[in-house]
Amino acid sequence: MSRWTMRLAYALLVSLLLPGLLFAQGIVTGYITGTVVDPQGAVVPNASVTAVQASTNARFVVNTLSNGDFELRNLPPGRYTVTISAPGFQSTTLSNVVVAVGVETALKNQTLSVGQSQQVVTVDATMTPLLSTTQSQISTEFTPQQIVALPTNAGFDTLALTAQPGVASAHDAMFANSNGSFGYSGLTVNGERGRSVNFEIDGQNNNDNSVTGPQFFFNNGEALQAVQVVTGVYGAQYGRSTGAVVNYVTKSGTNEFHGSAFEFYTGSFLRSLTNDQKNPLLGFCAPGQSPSTGCAVPTVPRYVEHQYGGTLGGPILKDKLWFFGSTFWDPIHEGAAPANSAPNLTPTPNGLQQLQAAFPNNPSVNALTQFGPFAIKYGNPVVAGATVMKPVTVGNTTQMVEFGPVQRFAPATQRMQQHLGRVDWQPNTTDHLFLRYMYYDALQAGALSGTSSADIAQGDFYNVPSTNHSIGADWTRTFTSNWVNQLRYSFQQAKIVFTPGALTTCTINNLTACPASVVFSGNDESFGLASNMPQGRTVKVNQVQDNATWIHGNHSFNFGGEFQKQNSPNAGLANYNGAYSFASFNSFMQGGSNANDLISLADGSPVLPFREPDVDGYIQ
Repeated sequence: MSRWTMRLAYALLVSLLLPGLLFAQGIVTGYITGTVVDPQGAVVPNASVTAVQASTNARFVVNTLSNGDFELRNLPPGRYTVTISAPGFQSTTLSNVVVAVGVETALKNQTLSVGQSQQVVTVDATMTPLLSTTQSQISTEFTPQQIVALPTNAGFDTLALTAQPGVASAHDAMFANSNGSFGYSGLTVNGERGRSVNFEIDGQNNNDNSVTGPQFFFNNGEALQAVQVVTGVYGAQYGRSTGAVVNYVTKSGTNEFHGSAFEFYTGSFLRSLTNDQKNPLLGFCAPGQSPSTGCAVPTVPRYVEHQYGGTLGGPILKDKLWFFGSTFWDPIHEGAAPANSAPNLTPTPNGLQQLQAAFPNNPSVNALTQFGPFAIKYGNPVVAGATVMKPVTVGNTTQMVEFGPVQRFAPATQRMQQHLGRVDWQPNTTDHLFLRYMYYDALQAGALSGTSSADIAQGDFYNVPSTNHSIGADWTRTFTSNWVNQLRYSFQQAKIVFTPGALTTCTINNLTACPASVVFSGNDESFGLASNMPQGRTVKVNQVQDNATWIHGNHSFNFGGEFQKQNSPNAGLANYNGAYSFASFNSFMQGGSNANDLISLADGSPVLPFREPDVDGYIQ
């Protein structure tokens, strides 16, 4: 294929993509600008400007325009050697020119001395972009050293809190995913709501369109080239939101083989007891009290976490083709802490026998026997604390029934693995391509942290399996010294399910096997599942982007667009099996005899289909 045929085909493809979307037009590259002049200050047109990346020897070449200006666009982040040459002038070489993600490295005026072109003037520039004169956005980039050294516990969204003034935790003002230590709160930037933050990986969509926040949690800091936080009036190519952009940029291979290995250990050997792990009101032994009295001896729950993994990168074809890969594992084991329902009480195993004997075939007794706190065997439920005898009346029959607090030891385990593979290819000085794939698989099982003691005691806790896939591709081409284009594709799929940890037959595909939610007024212990469980969602997003830069005279025009297709079915219907609220246990036994008894029931499809194609464009 000839050069002009290739250009025509590429231009046609780009023209078809121009009506694109603003949702995540992020970038993962920087650019170098400058003006070439002679000793008298006159501009030097058509001078050759070559930037060579130190780690890969990748070459990027443009010529100065008629006004002497040049822009080397879409450069991967790193250190460069820039060489400027023109007939009749000595060449100038600037070393250690740093290119950062999303910002301009301005070389200003570069003067060429008159002389033979074979003569070279070398300058150690040691130039890092500090202030951009062409952008109003505020951009902070965290380096690989900062990413692995700062105490984020592999939650790198936390870095945004230290990036710039105006970035803060939203606390309880917004529920959203978070890859950081601020829980479900998310970020707020300059007073904007948390949902105004745009999350990206390699400048491509990483937003959960269901609960917001990041869709793919990436935790291997050894595999990140940069974490970029952009606020202010940022460029139109970012689009989507008004709050901020949090962009993870993955590493690429170099001409040298490099690797790393690491492990971080967290344990409970230095921890102390929390109040709900030692309070006598919750069934624990007071100081000096013997466990023979029926209390539980306070013990620090065991906690063991190992984060380990590694990276490896290097050349496939030196100066042309490079690879990079990483792996990350995070198993967590939490010992069982005693979860007690006190002061709420429920019929003990003896009480259940008394109910069955006095009221055979009673539907409420059958529900308690099948789904009540003592029917959930996970965690070995026992009576822990003083019991009382309470009268239960159905019709003309009254039976004294034993009630007591239920306690169980429900351990929790979590496991997570994620892997990354990336290939970069530069066949010539005008084209640069990369392809990246990421995989994430996790399972949270048992009584996880954050579940209340009363819920665990009644058996209402969940397993949360999740799987993510992420694909990113980028083709950047320099057509001429004043036209650069970037064509991009990404696909992400996240699947997450909340399913009861102790009821294996109750799933989002078999909702009729799940118990209803039964709640009592007073101090009777509830049972069944929360009315919004089980549930799950699948988030699938396809994205095709195009970003172009055209330089004309003293002006730079950025234009492009995106097509994005979202397909995200949500499974689960609140109150599908009913949510019951009874004024008393007796009313429950009598089938709802009190005027204050309530039932909520929903009918319909438990799957909410969500599909949305988005098309948009920009020019700046």
